[in-house]
Amino acid sequence: MRFASSLELTLPDRDIEAVAQSVRADEIPSLAGDLANKKNRAVRLLLSILADSSRRLDVFHGQPGIKDARTLLLKRKLALIASRYPALADSCDCVNLEQVQENVPTPPP
Repeated sequence: MRFASSLELTLPDRDIEAVAQSVRADEIPSLAGDLANKKNRAVRLLLSILADSSRRLDVFHGQPGIKDARTLLLKRKLALIASRYPALADSCDCVNLEQVQENVPTPPP
């Protein structure tokens, strides 16, 4: 758990419009969806940028507490995203619930 707490999390210096543009660029027109869906995809995109920190926990696979460490790291990532991009805060909560329920690594956007 201490290792997950001490990992440095850094998002690139991108404004919300640049993130939204990346989401639109990866969009399949027939699956474009509503604004909430786009915000969830933006959160997942940002989580994928932070995926290296999750991979650093892989060395602890099978160790006691790894599930809690991954959950803690996910919460830290989502808190960072929500603080950097307040418009995505609700989507961070939604993605957090999905990930905790599935208890799987974050899928690519």
